[in-house]
Amino acid sequence: MTKKTITIIGCGKMGLVIFKAINRLNIYTVNAIEKDKSLRAELKDRYALNAYISFSKAGSMAGISDIYIFAVKPKDIPDVAAGLLKMPKAGSKKILIISIAAGVKSKDIKKRFKDNVSVIRVMPNTPALVSEGLTAIGSNSGASEKDLELAKSIFSRMGDVILINSDKFDAITALSGSGPAYFFYMAEIMQDYAISRGFKPRQAALIAVQTIFGSAQLMKKEYQNGDKSFSQLRRDVTSKGGTTEAALNNMDEEDFKGIFKRALEAADVRSKEMSKGKMSK
Repeated sequence: MTKKTITIIGCGKMGLVIFKAINRLNIYTVNAIEKDKSLRAELKDRYALNAYISFSKAGSMAGISDIYIFAVKPKDIPDVAAGLLKMPKAGSKKILIISIAAGVKSKDIKKRFKDNVSVIRVMPNTPALVSEGLTAIGSNSGASEKDLELAKSIFSRMGDVILINSDKFDAITALSGSGPAYFFYMAEIMQDYAISRGFKPRQAALIAVQTIFGSAQLMKKEYQNGDKSFSQLRRDVTSKGGTTEAALNNMDEEDFKGIFKRALEAADVRSKEMSKGKMSK
């Protein structure tokens, strides 16, 4: 049986992670389109991945693929869509597009193509770089169940996967897409405070890293077991009259919960703003 072909457009950090996930499946022939010359050379030398400079070059060498993964910045989507449209047989062969471009709706990509093209929007996050990501996949994109299962099979090798309706993408962008930065910011604050209290920078970094990592591991274990809520885990650490209670009381006095909720809302609103006009080109 002939292997289906996948072309990854854009092989930066996330594109490369996606390639590795696909490669582990060992059931697809994978190519790439990447403008950067040095990156193309690295992809070929290190991963034996055929990477082409353009759609026209890829088309003449590899032909049209069954699946295209748009792993580019939102502003590049119009050019990428136009490039694919120029490919021979682009108007007749059944094609699946999987887009990870933040803020670009699947319907806005879909309307540029004929009925032979299906589009699935996904939102991975950067912990996918260490196979601990969370990827949201649009479940109501109009793609077939088979196509959705294909997307799940790829992204589940980068961490956990959830299926969501398209109207949840702005919220998931604010939560899991931007979410790692919130924890990195907290780690910065913890590290800075540790240094101010006399710890060496490497020690201070380890204090922040292991505290956050260990807490996340504990949360995941309890989530999987269904034994304790996050609120209960917090209460387990909080002794009456103790240091943790003092810290949490201060957070409540400073309206930390309100501040954080408003931050999430700001990211959610910005995602909505970004989704307007992205495909105007």
